Amino acid sequence: MVGELEKLASKIRAARDLELWKQWNNNGRKHDDMRPLLSNFRPLIRSKSNQFAGRVEIPPASVHAEFNKQFVRAVKTYDPNKGAALGTWVSTNLRKGQRWITAHQNIARIGEQRVYKVGRFNAAKSRLDEELGREPTTLELAEDLGMSEREVGTLRTEIRQANISSGFELDPVEILPSKEKEALRFVNYELTPEERLVKEYLLGENGRPELKQGQIAKKMGVSPSKVTRLKQSIAKKLQPLL
Repeated sequence: MVGELEKLASKIRAARDLELWKQWNNNGRKHDDMRPLLSNFRPLIRSKSNQFAGRVEIPPASVHAEFNKQFVRAVKTYDPNKGAALGTWVSTNLRKGQRWITAHQNIARIGEQRVYKVGRFNAAKSRLDEELGREPTTLELAEDLGMSEREVGTLRTEIRQANISSGFELDPVEILPSKEKEALRFVNYELTPEERLVKEYLLGENGRPELKQGQIAKKMGVSPSKVTRLKQSIAKKLQPLL
């Protein structure tokens, strides 16, 4: 009896998965239609990534982002005519996340060192800002950090380009920039049209100008407080992906 119930539950899950996939696929593969599908598979994605997050020499955020990316690839390449259930296809593709981890563990050590330097840079800059009452020069930062001016200049440029999560009140050194960008792309599937528009203005995406909160409010014809709420909602949806 228990075995029969398990089989029935499996069939119901498979049918639900396929229904959500068809809703997304047949309606033009829109971001909004991806949200229910993502929500349905989130426990599976997280259970697979949690097998490695915090247990390998790769930042946990990078691990989660990789498994999220593999899920999107699985959904995009799924063909129901080939007989496999969507859940089976997703599980098979999530194994690629494990292969990615094996291939990148040594590389991750270099990445983590870079993240550590970025953290030191930000801490030093914040302290010198306060002490000097102005933004410190590259030379002042180099002397404080014990680095060369060239290295500090490179860090400064990288942070300016990669600090794309500051508008969402997240720590930009928590994850590697490349994975951060993947998470920001992936979160689009969970955002409402208004949230996506705010994100595009904050980051200057899709040909939109990069604007500050007050400018975004004026552009959208809403109050600054609403833009604040939308930013907080984006941050809340982004956190599980990091």
